[in-house]
Amino acid sequence: MDELKILYDRQIYEGERSAYKLRWFILLFLIPMAVSQYFISDSKKAAFYFVVLLLIALIYNFTLSRLFKTVTYYKVIMYISVTIDSLLLSAGYFISSLSQNPVIIASTALIMLYPLIIFFSGIRFNKILVIYCTVFSVLTFNFAFYIRYPSIDPALLKSMEINISMDQVYKSFYMLLFGVLTLIMPDSVYKLLKKQSRLLDEKHKAELDKNIEEQKRSFLEQQFYRFVSKEIAESILNDQSVLASKKVYISAMFIDIRGFTKYVYENEPKLVIDFLNHFYTICGNCIKKYDGFINKYIGDSVFAIFGAPNYLSNPSEAALKCAKDIAAEFHRQNAEILEKYNFTCEIGIGLNYGDAIAGNIGTDIKLEYTALGNVINIASRLEKMNKELETNILFTGDLKQKIQDKEIQDKIRILGKHSIRGIEEKLELYTLIS
Repeated sequence: MDELKILYDRQIYEGERSAYKLRWFILLFLIPMAVSQYFISDSKKAAFYFVVLLLIALIYNFTLSRLFKTVTYYKVIMYISVTIDSLLLSAGYFISSLSQNPVIIASTALIMLYPLIIFFSGIRFNKILVIYCTVFSVLTFNFAFYIRYPSIDPALLKSMEINISMDQVYKSFYMLLFGVLTLIMPDSVYKLLKKQSRLLDEKHKAELDKNIEEQKRSFLEQQFYRFVSKEIAESILNDQSVLASKKVYISAMFIDIRGFTKYVYENEPKLVIDFLNHFYTICGNCIKKYDGFINKYIGDSVFAIFGAPNYLSNPSEAALKCAKDIAAEFHRQNAEILEKYNFTCEIGIGLNYGDAIAGNIGTDIKLEYTALGNVINIASRLEKMNKELETNILFTGDLKQKIQDKEIQDKIRILGKHSIRGIEEKLELYTLIS
C-alpha cells in the first residue's frame, strides 16, 4: 500500500504540472484576443481591465512554476490554483460584460472555459478536488452573471427567444454534469495505479524470493562444496530439508597433530601455514572420499561427521575406513613432510558412534551446520588419549559393533576398559593394527 500511495501522490503531482502547462497554453491563446479587444471594443476601460487580468494570470502561473521547483506542497497548491482559476475566469466574464450585453456574453466561448477548468481538476486525479472545483466554478459563474443581471435592458429580454434565467440554469447543470463525468477520471486512474502497484508488488516479491533463494544457495554452496563431495553437495542443495534440526545417528571424528605447538614456535609462519594446509588437504580428501562432512577446522585439528547432513547406511564403517586411510597416508608421506616442512608428523584420531542433534546454528552474521551431543565429546577425548595409549586411532565399542567389513574386523584390537573424563563408567576402547 505504501507503493500505491507513492504512485498516487506522484500522479497527482504530475497532474498539477500538466494543468499548469495547459494554463500557459490558454493564457497565451487569450492574450492576442485581449489585445485586439482593446483596439476594436467600444469600451476601452473594459478591454484594459481584461488585458490587466490576463497579465495577473500570467504572473500567477509564473509564480506557480517557481513553487514547483522549491516546495513539495502540491496538494495545497492544487486547491489554491483551481480557486484562482475560477476566480480569474469569473472576473474575466464580469469584465467582458461591462462592454457587451450579458446576454451576448452568455453565448461566447468564454463560458466554455469553465468545463476546461473542471477538466484541469480531473487531471490532478483527486476526487475531492474535482467536486470542489465543480461547485466553486458553478457558484462563481452564477455570481458573475447575476451581479450584472439587473443591468440588462428589460425590453431586450422580452425580445429574446430564450429565457435567460433558465439558460443560466441549464449551463450550470451542464457544468455540474461535466464535473460528475470528470469524477470518473480519478477512479479510473486509481484502479489503474492499484493494478500497477499489485503487479509491481508481485514482481518485487518474485525478485525478492529469487534473491533470497540465490543467497541461500550461495551460502549452502560456500558451506558444503568445500567440505563434502560435489555429488553430496548437489544432493543437499536440491533437498534442503536435510538441514532441518533433528536427531541423527552419526559417527564423529577428531584428527589432531601431535607436537604441533612446539613446531609453531620453532618455524617460520609461512612454513607452519603451508604444512597446516597440506594436513587439511590430506584429511579433507579422505573425508570426502568416504562421504563425510568436514564440520570445522580447529587450529591443528579437524572435526568431521559421517551420517549427517547426508544419510549413510553405515557411518561407522565409513569413518573407520577414512581414519585408516588418513593414518596410512601420513605414514606414507612422513619422509616427504620432514624434508619439505621440517616436521615429523604424527597424528591422533578419535572416533565414536551415537545419537546427536544436528542442524544450522548461529546468527544472521554467521551460520553453520553442526552436530551436538555426548557422542562428539567422547570422540574428542579419545583423540587426546592416543598419546597416552600409544595409538594413532581410538574408537568405542558402539562404533566397533557397526563394522561389517571382514578385512577391517580382522585389524581391530581391543584395548580394554578405560576411564574417560566426563564419563562415569569406563568404556571399552579399540584400535586398528597398523
